Amino acid sequence: MKGLVAALVVFVITISTAVVIVSIISLPLHFAMIVMGLKYKDECPVERMIPIYLIVAGGVALFSCCCKNRLQTENGPDPLWSLAQLFGFAWFVCGNVWVYQNYEPNYTDPGSPGYCNKSLYLFAFWVTTGQYIFYGVMITGVSLVMIGMNSLLGHQPLGRESGNITTEGRHSPS
Repeated sequence: MKGLVAALVVFVITISTAVVIVSIISLPLHFAMIVMGLKYKDECPVERMIPIYLIVAGGVALFSCCCKNRLQTENGPDPLWSLAQLFGFAWFVCGNVWVYQNYEPNYTDPGSPGYCNKSLYLFAFWVTTGQYIFYGVMITGVSLVMIGMNSLLGHQPLGRESGNITTEGRHSPS
């Protein structure tokens, strides 16, 4: 039992540290999203929502960081933070549609209805794609840590504990 508690404490400290580090590192990205969206607001006729997507997504992310730093309520997480996360997820889905459905716009003719500023579009594309990469790496990392903790503590898969099941699959008398 002591080993399980120690492993759980290490896991919680590791996850908490990772969240703080990612939050600090991502702050400049959120500001850059707002700046890029504002700078190129009228330079993407192929999809006028791409710069707005960046502005709103950056703003919601910054707002979420502010809410995350507030104290939790007695009943769980701050409701404003939860609402911001829900809205941010829905906005991310919308941004995926706006960015990916227009994959590779015209970068050369600003008079064309299919035009989008190359810096704006590629920034939006890689911010969106980067989120998938980030979450994929996080899920893989957490899964590997959990598998490692399970192995370290010597747990067997369910139903395979020694002495509980005979070779025929029936429970042995205790």
